[in-house]
Amino acid sequence: MEEKTFSLKDVEKHNQISDAWIVLHKNVYNITDFIDSHPGGDIIKYGIGKDATEMFRNAGHSNDALEFMNHYKIGKLKFHA
Repeated sequence: MEEKTFSLKDVEKHNQISDAWIVLHKNVYNITDFIDSHPGGDIIKYGIGKDATEMFRNAGHSNDALEFMNHYKIGKLKFHA
């Protein structure tokens, strides 16, 4: 089965706590069910509906944190050539 792809415009539409998508390292995640249990607290809300890769890196997340996010992965970010 081919992995779904989403544009950044698609991600930007999901910018509410009740419907929250985020981009990390060119992957798209639906983090709606993860927000309340995020170990770092509310800071995750600043990345909703955006490419939050830089925020993720700056927070010093481990590779384990990125691997954990696979539970919420819904596809890849698509780029226009």
